[in-house]
Amino acid sequence: MMSVVRQAASILVLCAFGATLAGTSGGASDHRITQKVIGGATLGLSRSAYIRAFGKPSFTSRFGHGLKRMVYANRELAVYLSRRGRGIAVLTSAKEYRTHAGVGPCSKIRALKKAYRGRLVAERRAGHIVAYRLRRLLFVAQAGQVGAVMLSNSAFPASVAVNAGQCGGGEEG
Repeated sequence: MMSVVRQAASILVLCAFGATLAGTSGGASDHRITQKVIGGATLGLSRSAYIRAFGKPSFTSRFGHGLKRMVYANRELAVYLSRRGRGIAVLTSAKEYRTHAGVGPCSKIRALKKAYRGRLVAERRAGHIVAYRLRRLLFVAQAGQVGAVMLSNSAFPASVAVNAGQCGGGEEG
């Protein structure tokens, strides 16, 4: 009797573990944007941890100054890695991704301002507003709408997001 109970408990544990893995696999569809995560991708993970969580990237780009970008086309996400191989930014321009307030790529700038009234800091280039920062989130302002959203610390250059694909424009970055 005891071995049947142990077997049943083992099966339940394996099923729970399998469900956990399935929830973090490349096919999972987490479209949340928070101060800690975009689409299930958090900052600070290693390259191998992102690969374990999301699968092999569609492609990887290496930049001259040591920065690397892993693009997950199926998730419409780009993860930027530091010289040390840790995630320092996550970017999306896919309209499926949304904050709790319902704002994300392709949202109107007026909806962004209404949702986060008084908490946004404008980022300017040549006297024009190119983005709005809300702590660790950067919302690119393009033609009256949010073009892309990037999770990073404030030291990461806003130009990466500003120059990336915008509002459903396909491949990230």
